[in-house]
Amino acid sequence: MAAEVRPRKLRRTDTLPIIPEPLPRYSQKGRDAYDKMLHQTIRAIHDPAAESTKAFERYRLPSPPPLARRATDLSSQPQGAQAEGSRPYQEDRLFYPVKVLLEHKGIPIEATLFGILDGHGDDGRAADFVKENLKFELEKRLNEKLETADTLDAAAIGDAFTQVFTHLAKTYQYDYYRIDGKCGGTTVCCALRIGNKIYFPNVGDSRVILIKSGKFFQLSEDADLQNPRFTTWHKNQGNTIAKVRGVWRVFRPNTPAMGLARAVGGHTWMCCRPKISCITIGDGEDDPEKGKIFCNHRDVLIFVSDGVTAKMTTRGIVEMFNRYRDTGMSHEEIANQIAAQAGASAGSDNSSVLIVPIRANSN
Repeated sequence: MAAEVRPRKLRRTDTLPIIPEPLPRYSQKGRDAYDKMLHQTIRAIHDPAAESTKAFERYRLPSPPPLARRATDLSSQPQGAQAEGSRPYQEDRLFYPVKVLLEHKGIPIEATLFGILDGHGDDGRAADFVKENLKFELEKRLNEKLETADTLDAAAIGDAFTQVFTHLAKTYQYDYYRIDGKCGGTTVCCALRIGNKIYFPNVGDSRVILIKSGKFFQLSEDADLQNPRFTTWHKNQGNTIAKVRGVWRVFRPNTPAMGLARAVGGHTWMCCRPKISCITIGDGEDDPEKGKIFCNHRDVLIFVSDGVTAKMTTRGIVEMFNRYRDTGMSHEEIANQIAAQAGASAGSDNSSVLIVPIRANSN
């Protein structure tokens, strides 16, 4: 029998081909087929023609499995992946799952938080600051509301997130970025699960998508400077919106320009009020016009940064996910592939993907 081939850890690469699941048997035929696939993959990855830009931050080739094993072993766990693009650093952050400790009249309430942050302007320090402090500040605000209310609805949760984001933005602006004068901020696209409800507060242009059997829903609205709802607010504040080198930006006298309509941090005048959407875990008829969307354990949430949506539409992301899932890929491998393909073509922006399966409980 030929000696076992152990794939080494690869360096960063520009393009990553789709690697099929290796044959799960120890037969000589299966081993030879795997070795051939492995060598073809290495040659494709190290093609000199693909040495123009840095792309994928982390990827590993599949190890030859000793026993039959499907690639969906981790399908019930959230999986994330990131690509740097041509930047020498990563400003995006992922967080999942984060337990939020709530209680009402001494009775604990299960809550879980997960999402994506897209930092800008300060090498990711604003995103790090929000990631480290969001849980504590959210617990504080929500528990205060539970002292005077029996339940939390979308309005109360939206108000709590607005208070949290405003507090974090002001704290970061006054205490941190002035150390070296950098004006940093971050988008926040997250989900808070409480009981059979999942709430989605969104600030900025990161995106969350619900993929169901045969259909999908975009659950967040990009804070785009071409959207009249956001441009009107900025014009009322005396800000100017103009296109610079093909990119829309908002200007205010004596401050750096911003490429977002909303963000946490960045400037003291930047609005960080989130837009909230909600879905229900259970069976029911979807009616998006009335705000009624249902999901169950067969469905999946995908969070992506604008490094992905700059090159892919929502429908394109969904079709790519379904195509890879149909081949037997795990959620980790699918996240890797989406981030890699976006990172290889997204120019200088980072690309991040977080896949969260809907589960029967919030753990």
